[in-house]
Amino acid sequence: MGDPPRRLATPACELPLYAYFLRTDPPYGEKFLRRVMAERSFEMGHCWMTAIGQTAGYYVNPQWESVALDGLTDSTVVVKIDAVKSLGQYGSPAAVALLVDSFRCFHDWWRNKPLEINEENRRLESAYVRTFSQAANWISTGEDLARVAAFCITDGCRRQLEENRRYWSQPLTLTVGQSNDGSFYFSLAQYSMRSLEGARRRLLQLPAGTQLAWKMTSWRNRPAPALEAWVGQMQRELQDRGVRVAK
Repeated sequence: MGDPPRRLATPACELPLYAYFLRTDPPYGEKFLRRVMAERSFEMGHCWMTAIGQTAGYYVNPQWESVALDGLTDSTVVVKIDAVKSLGQYGSPAAVALLVDSFRCFHDWWRNKPLEINEENRRLESAYVRTFSQAANWISTGEDLARVAAFCITDGCRRQLEENRRYWSQPLTLTVGQSNDGSFYFSLAQYSMRSLEGARRRLLQLPAGTQLAWKMTSWRNRPAPALEAWVGQMQRELQDRGVRVAK
């Protein structure tokens, strides 16, 4: 039998400190965060369950991402959920391959017993759907979504990914508009953006060869000069990157 869980006061969960170490001494910061993830002997200590995602709220770097990627194969589902969600919010495009591999492993585990999947693993599946559909730092095309949909266990997972895949007809349409309060809004496939910079960041993730149509809407049909200037600049920038823009 293993040692019983310790019932002493749990160590403090010092997320800003983990981020500080990652920023000032990345190798040591990674080692420290891994030690936090490994410390699970305190009965009331739960820092390891969410340390990956909560640390990312303060700072991320390649060392953080290495810990997050290892979380995809953690022995507990709660850490896997945290890792999948965190990589969707903060991970780099380099994380996609391992995310796909881990979703494939999830599928292989449950494919012959879909009726036995429990609530915790349903949450893990939902985390994959969210990450593949809405990741911050890369875009998922219709082909990408169709590929990962093959790893779904539940009908809900397949339905959500299929709904998002259908947006990717060619030419893809970007809806650009301005609300009556002066704020901007943008819609591209399954993505919605509420700022010029947010829309630019998403558009620059489009792969070369994408056909993109523009649909301008605005309050009282008077787009702001700033929006018109942004559209012109953005269209030129996309064309330079190999995106075919329909005027």
